[in-house]
Amino acid sequence: MEKTWDEVKHRLQTRIPAQPYKIWIEPMRFLHFSEGIVALGCPNKFFVNWIRDNYLSALIREMEELTSSPVDIALEVERTRDTTTIQVTEEKQLALPSLTDPAFRIPRFNPAFTFDQFVTGRNNHFAFSAAREIARQNGSNHDFVYFLSKPGLGKSHLCQAIGTEVLDQNGACRLLYLTIEDFINEMVQCLKNKRMDFFKDKYRKACDVLLLEEVHYLGGKEKTQDELAFTLDSLLNMKKKVVLTSSKLPREIRNLQGSLHSRLSSSLIVKIDPPDFETRVKILEKKARAFKIPVSREIIEFLSEHIRDDVRQLESSLICLNARSTMGGVPLNMDLAREVVRGFVEHKKHLTMEEIQEFVASQFKLDVNDIRSKSRKANVVLSRSIAMHLCRKYTEHTLESVGRAFSRNHTSVLYAIGSLEKKMRRNQKTKDQVQHLEGRIERMLFSCDPTPRSQTMRD
Repeated sequence: MEKTWDEVKHRLQTRIPAQPYKIWIEPMRFLHFSEGIVALGCPNKFFVNWIRDNYLSALIREMEELTSSPVDIALEVERTRDTTTIQVTEEKQLALPSLTDPAFRIPRFNPAFTFDQFVTGRNNHFAFSAAREIARQNGSNHDFVYFLSKPGLGKSHLCQAIGTEVLDQNGACRLLYLTIEDFINEMVQCLKNKRMDFFKDKYRKACDVLLLEEVHYLGGKEKTQDELAFTLDSLLNMKKKVVLTSSKLPREIRNLQGSLHSRLSSSLIVKIDPPDFETRVKILEKKARAFKIPVSREIIEFLSEHIRDDVRQLESSLICLNARSTMGGVPLNMDLAREVVRGFVEHKKHLTMEEIQEFVASQFKLDVNDIRSKSRKANVVLSRSIAMHLCRKYTEHTLESVGRAFSRNHTSVLYAIGSLEKKMRRNQKTKDQVQHLEGRIERMLFSCDPTPRSQTMRD
């Protein structure tokens, strides 16, 4: 099965642009195969989530084509040897971890998470400046930074960019990069193995830079909070650098002890807000250039308009769009972009056929009963055909249901939609008219505007 995985990678290398292949496919390693499940090793949890969201279905499809049998794929974070299992004799004094100690192996940062790849805007300019400042080799005015944001807005990107920059400047720097979950798990193992001296020395005496993510998961864990408070005190007293990330302010973390709350609150708390439209466009343009994805400005603006609050999802939408196009052999156009957006954006609004009929009637300055009537006037026939087309595209109703809404059968609906599509191919004005109405419908579907839908349609 390992050879099959190698063949899958070879196939994908011919279909995916070089840079995304190098970033996302090449690092995965075959681990084992059992009972129809292929286990693949990934560098970290973020990597696992990205592959699951963007490439997993394609990987399974390629595997099944090569093996001619059902296959499932399990993505696992590939752990290196746990340093807490190293045996130390009681007669010897425990030495401080050195650069040759596995505890201080060089972190495997995401190669895409560098300062050069970070897109700045009004929402994150200060955070970017603070990250560059703390990464400076010759000292900083702020050695303790707390990046605060909702998930997917770039705090992990900045945290890893700091680590990459620090190691580029000084390869001998003793840098630790981990999540609070890793910190907790390691502490628990050291407690079980009676190796707390090792744990304390590692984090308090033999660490130059500590990058600790997701500290909001500290809530309620009293012993861990005690250890972290002592660790922060020790590092900051020695003028070491500490970078924390969280989705909550210190005061919002449940059951946070007073001493740790005070210490966290003394940091430089830097908030990252959701990007505005212009920044979202810049992010997608940069990613499209980096991944060599031939996407139009119209599609970039469409994605930027509808995927607003999560940079990770914004980037994923572009990669998903390209993957569907290259692997499915379909054009990278607005229709495909609409399909991708529907997979990322929760539809908070649902249009009924009656609402679509009213919307189209208002655009053509008709009464809604005209659209439902037997009239053969040219403008009524056109508006009726467009309304049928929109009902089929933006509702889940069958042809029969659409026909009943217009007092017709499903054959009449098919004929009307087919005639409209032919007219759109021959007449650019009709095509522009239909696309304009589709754009209005999509803005209503995906908009967070609390304005009642009935009012919005008649704007």
